[in-house]
Amino acid sequence: MLEISNEYNTDLIVLGTNGATGERNIIFGSVASSIINMSDVPVLAVPPGGSPDDIKHITFATDYHEGDLQILQQTINFARLFEANIEIIHVSEQKSQLDEIKFRGSRDLVKGETDYEDISFELKYGSDFFPVMADYLSSKPCSLPVMVRYKKTFWEKLVEKNHSNEMVFNSNIPLLVLIGD
Repeated sequence: MLEISNEYNTDLIVLGTNGATGERNIIFGSVASSIINMSDVPVLAVPPGGSPDDIKHITFATDYHEGDLQILQQTINFARLFEANIEIIHVSEQKSQLDEIKFRGSRDLVKGETDYEDISFELKYGSDFFPVMADYLSSKPCSLPVMVRYKKTFWEKLVEKNHSNEMVFNSNIPLLVLIGD
């Protein structure tokens, strides 16, 4: 599939997933997971019964990465097509003054650098990203979560969790994974 995407110079790969497996640790061997991890273009993963038809509420997950503002601008351009609101969420392991400073600074930066009016911001706490994000998504109307995949070194891949893989395997709504530098 990636060869075809490269051959036709596609802007987006849309693929179906097996949907929620209930097993968070089974991430190897999935076609969707492999494509998300290796693609040079954004991937829209759609689970069984999921539909990206009526996108009104986009949830953009950020880890305050250097390139997130640029990727957020892509998300804003996408949101304009559907007149959707965007909720920017960051999940922090524990409450700290540093995280509050990053949250407020990021919020102020986004408000100063974009002209999109329908953006809100959330800061959530929890030691494990996926349960916090899953609770958040189930409590809010969300038609499209958006995550950013940044290229990682071999060692980073070994020791860090892959949040987009977790979301693909445990979501019953479409997931858009954008590619960061």
